Amino acid sequence: MPSGTSSVVALIESDRDRSKITNDAAERAMSPRALQTSEPSTRDEGVAKAQKDVEVRFQYLADDPQYKIAKPLQIVPGFLDREKRSTVRLEAGEVETIQDIRGREADFTLDANGFCYVKAPSHANTWGAPENMSGYLDEVEALLRRTIEGCDEIHCFDARLRQNGPEGTRVDGLSYNPFARQVHVDQTESSIIARVRHLMEIKADWLWKGRVRIINVWRPIRHPVYDCPLAVADGGLREDDVIECERRRLDNGHFWDTMGVVKYREGYQWYYMSEQEEQDVVLFKGYDSNKGVRAQHCLHTAFDMPSHLIPPGAAPRESIEVRALVFTHPQEKAPICLPHRRPDMAPSLQGYLFGNSSHKVASLQNALTHEINAREVEGKQIRAIIEQWKSVAAALEHSLILKTGENAALHAEVGDLRSEVHALKSCLPNEPTEAGALTFAQQTHGKNAENFLLKQQIEGLKAER
Repeated sequence: MPSGTSSVVALIESDRDRSKITNDAAERAMSPRALQTSEPSTRDEGVAKAQKDVEVRFQYLADDPQYKIAKPLQIVPGFLDREKRSTVRLEAGEVETIQDIRGREADFTLDANGFCYVKAPSHANTWGAPENMSGYLDEVEALLRRTIEGCDEIHCFDARLRQNGPEGTRVDGLSYNPFARQVHVDQTESSIIARVRHLMEIKADWLWKGRVRIINVWRPIRHPVYDCPLAVADGGLREDDVIECERRRLDNGHFWDTMGVVKYREGYQWYYMSEQEEQDVVLFKGYDSNKGVRAQHCLHTAFDMPSHLIPPGAAPRESIEVRALVFTHPQEKAPICLPHRRPDMAPSLQGYLFGNSSHKVASLQNALTHEINAREVEGKQIRAIIEQWKSVAAALEHSLILKTGENAALHAEVGDLRSEVHALKSCLPNEPTEAGALTFAQQTHGKNAENFLLKQQIEGLKAER
């Protein structure tokens, strides 16, 4: 089984801090200006909130000639790239209007626009605790099945919490990543193909004959978002809007995956939800193999609200993002089925060492217990797969035995036919003698052979006269 499938979060995949902008520098670079379209309303439940369009300068890939020669390169996690080996250079685009979607949520769909907003309260109350994440993933799967058609199979493969700060950490088994203040797509098609093969193994080729989608499920946690919302772009993109960027690991330089970076151009249509609450969930496409729909993926980015629109003392944004593979099965019959495997949310020993150093020995022991339990579950799944393959091998062996028996019978039959042919050949006269003719006649005419010869002789005498 490929390594890494037991962890839903890549330990060093903190790819979101691409801009390398501090909070103060980001505010200066983006220069946001609010356009409030109506007077603010009270925040009492049941009272509609005001729409707040804002004007912002997003961070895009710089228009650098080097990208025409070589792919952009990014080191992950980006916030630890002290040597600045990344070749991704960012620059602020022109001022763009970000439309507040509040009150118009029903106008947008995944296939037409690449995103949609839904109301989905969660029962989770201790975000980041590994024992609660399994229940939250169940909620995510149920939400996807309610919202999306064709959810024959769902695999949640990544979850990450986001919080304010220049660096990421890993606590209680989850990645805490900085906000991603750069227009991007999480992965390009080449990496998605590799991910599906890695996670789905023997079923991958069959699944690719159907429809493959990656859906991101994003929600605020603990309190509404006041300072740094998520913006999503309408899915009507041009073929050359997304540029593939290669990402390599910081620790060893090995290839990690490919993501999509974007240069600025006029015409993008951007949306966000003002003061988005925990029950306001945005679903957006990371990928869709169906080329017949308008939106195959969704550009997105975090952005800073103007300071005068942030309530005094407002808590900084916290959010959780889950990425899920959604498969629509093809029409043809499935091959041997692997057991449903949800990537394990339990913390790993490496995760604790990578994250907060203040964890006690008891926490470390708990992490090891989780890891051992996860390995036991994987072992059971592997044994189940082995038993399935044993059954397949036994069936193939039985079929081979039957075919061998059939071949032996055919071989014996061919031998008998050869013997019969040889016997017939031995009966044929080499010369036209009376004895040879008699033998031939006996083979062909049976008891009337002698009468046949007499008649032949009489006819011969008649002819001589």
